[in-house]
Amino acid sequence: MIELHWKVESNFKVKVGGNIFINTPNLIVYREDPLFKMYRSTSDGLLGIDFDIYNNSGDKVATIRKGMIHAGNEKDFTIVKEFDHYTITENSSGRIICDIKKREEAGEVELELSVRMYTKDGFLFDANPTGINVRGNYLSGNTFVGLGVGILIAPADYIPRNLTVGIRIHINL
Repeated sequence: MIELHWKVESNFKVKVGGNIFINTPNLIVYREDPLFKMYRSTSDGLLGIDFDIYNNSGDKVATIRKGMIHAGNEKDFTIVKEFDHYTITENSSGRIICDIKKREEAGEVELELSVRMYTKDGFLFDANPTGINVRGNYLSGNTFVGLGVGILIAPADYIPRNLTVGIRIHINL
């Protein structure tokens, strides 16, 4: 078995909710925290992503580490782990809440992600295959290149320090 070592990555091309992020280490930041963290394997060059999925009550539904589903609520969700393609489907509605594609499955990018998730405090982030919907703001077809933050979701008075931001969405908390 090959042991993989991972490093934080800033050189990549990924698609999240129909938007492309190139060499933008903080894809989407909610308040002050990145929703996703990108890593690259030092042994084989594979790109990975870390994030947690919560329900609207703040309960953790699944844990994604290095682009793979590591833990999930298998009572309420169907988890499918295939080579380079992972999905989580909500049993009650049949809705796919997470779809991760890597390598050839991702097409023109290294990794493609669609996810409908809540943050710990109940904020809904919805990135379907064609766009990102944040409280009525629909983002689709954008390309973010070489920015500190691709999309910032924060109160109007929050000012990120020393980071260039592609799109800022103001919210009230």
